[in-house]
Amino acid sequence: MAVGTFSGMSEDIDTNTASGNPTATGQHSGDRIGIVTVTIDCADPRGLATFWTEALGYKITADYGGEFVLLGPASGEQAVGVGLQRVAEEKVTKNRVHLDFHTPDRAAEVARLVGLGATPLGEHAVPGLSWTTLTDPAGNEFCVGSTNG
Repeated sequence: MAVGTFSGMSEDIDTNTASGNPTATGQHSGDRIGIVTVTIDCADPRGLATFWTEALGYKITADYGGEFVLLGPASGEQAVGVGLQRVAEEKVTKNRVHLDFHTPDRAAEVARLVGLGATPLGEHAVPGLSWTTLTDPAGNEFCVGSTNG
């Protein structure tokens, strides 16, 4: 199942075809690569999809036998997709890459995410920016920040 197309390349790649890239969620133009999906390793992609679909307002756009689950905006808008990929090993250290989200009401958004199953790890601030570090139900870190505290 597809959620977008690459365009502006020598030929457009329609993700609605079997030969297209099923992870394409945004537009790509020019000769550079573009980010279309951020993939999170986890033990149970379908289970973790429950958290991330609610957290982001996304839906499952493709499910490859529970080994790889692709999420995209429920509205159909063009946006970066989230992939959930089954891995055998458990997470044991801090993520080297994580997702950062911005919201005007950080406290309310953090409370909503905790209600969905996120775990808060800490509060941080630098002049002009405050953020909360959390983990999803599988222990993957992400941050929710705001410029107004």
